[in-house]
Amino acid sequence: MKILSLLLCSVFALSASFAQELSTPNKLDSNGKKDGMWSGFFENTKVVKYEGTFKNGIETGVFTFYNNNPKHTVMATRDFSKQPNSAYTIFYDDQKNIVSEGNVQNKLYEGLWKYYHKNSKDLMTTENYKKGKLVGKRVVFYKDGKIAEETVYVDGKRSGVYKKISGNGIVLEEVSYQNGELNGAAIYKDPDGNIVAKGNYKNDQKHGTWQFFENGKLTSKEKHPMNGQKGKPKGK
Repeated sequence: MKILSLLLCSVFALSASFAQELSTPNKLDSNGKKDGMWSGFFENTKVVKYEGTFKNGIETGVFTFYNNNPKHTVMATRDFSKQPNSAYTIFYDDQKNIVSEGNVQNKLYEGLWKYYHKNSKDLMTTENYKKGKLVGKRVVFYKDGKIAEETVYVDGKRSGVYKKISGNGIVLEEVSYQNGELNGAAIYKDPDGNIVAKGNYKNDQKHGTWQFFENGKLTSKEKHPMNGQKGKPKGK
């Protein structure tokens, strides 16, 4: 019986040791690559920065990233289960609301990305990326879902019609871009839909004759360029 007891104790000890070894984080495999559960830490506080699982040095499954604050809230999650070198990424605020989400391919934004209004599930912006650069239509929404802005991008630069729209559907601003610069016809309106100004841009500057209106009536004209004045609308 004594020998049997010793054998059982040895078996349990080995099993416990093996289980502990399997659950030990931050291990390297025989090739020196990360393997199994890993945790990273903030240097100044030693608080856990991220947790996730590696296999042969490659991220697998879902990684969780934390804020370096007393609450240790989740800052982001990255799901590596879809395809190699790709992670569906979700960013959160301190109240656990989703701030933005989309795919990262080879550490660059790829495909559709969504952004949400603060403290809300209401969609604020949609963007499309190819190898980290904006492509196609970028749309900004009001909280009620109506479109506030539309822009077309090619290879990361504005190239096409840009529209700024009021909450009641008035197109307040409509201009054209080529290769990131203002080029072509432009019209600006007030909130009532009356034209305030119209003219043309060339190489990012006002060009030719511009007309200005008050209450829908023409009040003045200007010939451009004027002293090399840049023609971008304020805030653009």
